[in-house]
Formats: sequence, C-alpha cells, structure tokens
Amino acid sequence: MASPSSTAAPLEVPSAGPGTAVNTLIGGLTALGLYGFFCALFGITIHVLCFRRKQEKINYILLVASLLIFVLTTLDVVLQCNRLLLGLLFTPPGLSPDVYFSGAGTWTYALQLSALMTNIIVADAVLLYRVWVVWGKRWPFIVVNSILWCAALGSTIRIIQLEVEGVRNPLDFANLLMLAHWAVVVPALSLGHTVLATGLIAFRLFQVERSVSAYTRTSLFPVMRIVVESGVIYTVLMLVETVTQATSSAASLLFFQLISPAIGITFALIVCRVGLGISDSAPVPRSNGPYSSKSVNVSVKRTVDTQEAYDSASVMEEGDDTMELKGLGPTGSHAMAY
Repeated sequence: MASPSSTAAPLEVPSAGPGTAVNTLIGGLTALGLYGFFCALFGITIHVLCFRRKQEKINYILLVASLLIFVLTTLDVVLQCNRLLLGLLFTPPGLSPDVYFSGAGTWTYALQLSALMTNIIVADAVLLYRVWVVWGKRWPFIVVNSILWCAALGSTIRIIQLEVEGVRNPLDFANLLMLAHWAVVVPALSLGHTVLATGLIAFRLFQVERSVSAYTRTSLFPVMRIVVESGVIYTVLMLVETVTQATSSAASLLFFQLISPAIGITFALIVCRVGLGISDSAPVPRSNGPYSSKSVNVSVKRTVDTQEAYDSASVMEEGDDTMELKGLGPTGSHAMAY
C-alpha cells in the first residue's frame, strides 16, 4: 500500500462538491460487503462448474470467465479500500476529502478503473456467449449484441488511454473533460447490451418451453426467471450509473463502486441457482397419457425425444453444449444445443 508521502495528489474535478467523500465511503463499504457475498458464491460456482456438471467435460469458457471476474473484482475492491484509506486518513495537504475523492490522476486509480472496465467487458462477453448458445450457435441472432460489445470494447480502450494521459499530464483539463464524457459511454452500451441479450435469452427459453411442454415433465420457466432476475439487477444498476454519470452527480461515485461486485454476484447467481436446482418447482405431468420412450411426431413435423427430459441445470449450466432439444434446431431435424 502506498505511503502518504508517496501518494500523488489527484487532479481536482471542477464539479467536485459536498457529499463526494460521503458517497465514496458508502459505496466502498457497500462494495466490500457485496464482495464478501460474492466470494461465497464464487466458491459454489467453481464447485458447480467442476463437480456438479451434467456433462463429462468442463465448460472451460465459463470457468475461465469465472476466474477472470473474480480476479478483476478482487483487484477493484482492494484498490477501492486502498483509496478510501488514503483519502480518509492520509489526505494530501491542501486537499479536502471531497476534492480528493472527486479527483483522478493517480496510477492506483487508473489501475482500478482499468480493472472495472475490463470486468464489464468480460461480463458482457459471457452474456453474448450465452445468447449464442441459446439460439443454437446461430450468428445472426448476436449481430446487434456483437456490435454493442465491440463498441464497448473500443470505448474501454479509449477511457483507459485518457486516464493514463491524465496521470502523465495532470494539468490537462481538456483531457479530463473528455474522460468525463467517455465515462458515460461504456455503462450506456453495457446497459443496451444487457437488456437486449436478456430479452433474447428469455424469449428463446419461452419458445422452447412452448414447443416441448406437452412431452416433458419439467419446465424452463424457473431458468427464465433466474436469467431475467439477474439481468434486472445489473440493468437497474447500470441505468442508475449512466444517469448519474451523465448528470455529473456525486452519487455516481457510489454506484460506480458497486458495479464489479454486482457483476460477480449476478454471474454467480445464475450458475449457482440453476446448477444446484434452486427455484425449481416440482415436475408436474403435462399430458394425460403415459410417457413413451419413443419419438413423437408433432404437427410441425419435428421430432421430440421424450425419453430424456431436459433439466434446467443442463440448459443454463452455463452454456452447456450437450443439452439437446431435438427438432428445435435451425433445420427441424437438427439438434439445438443449449
């Protein structure tokens, strides 16, 4: 941890005002509490992905994503605590806590900002991957989300570049103003991406549920509910952060610090709740006759195998590629992996 004497005074933001230090303190403490909850969920997530999977192979894409999100969230929270300690106990001479926390221009803050922005990009990439898997790995369904993700990636690189320039040239107010404008772009793009992706996933689950509801005893509605609930949590946070950033409100510092823990929690909740079968209702028969182990031809001339009923853990186990709902692929007889 940097000593008080070695800590460079951050560049003052012209719009700094009362309440900046209070919002930063509340946000930091709240983020620390959420991080503790996320750590518990992260342990369960690793257990689900490695030991409770329905398939023989591990989904390394989501496993690596889980580790990345954990590392980035940990780095963000640790740097937040470091900044809180320096700002509250070792405020540089001549600066009030409000001015200190409203500033930028230190390498520590640049690293924290980079960790947060990278975390957003990783989380959005995982959501993009889930949309791709849900829609049978058909690329046309993720074109818009891919454009939004690429735009967010480019904006993230630009923000990090401006932050580094701010550290090197702390008196460049034009650079600081440009950084404030670009800081609104990434939350806004992530917000649009999340809303669209969550809607696509929920719609596909509903579509699949209607297609096979007569031939299986389990339901995809619990999975749909889990996905939507997690998406709503993150969407509301990003909406508030975008609005407060755009209006230059001091409250943006509070919500800004909650983004990384919220990313970790919403990601882990989907894995844990689905993988452990939480929120699943008891299976209820949906047809009057007995279930047959043979294939049943439906009116759209697609075949549904009712011998192996799908379950929600296979569906969202986090993009598991071996869950097949026969007859729901792009060609009717092709198997759609979800």
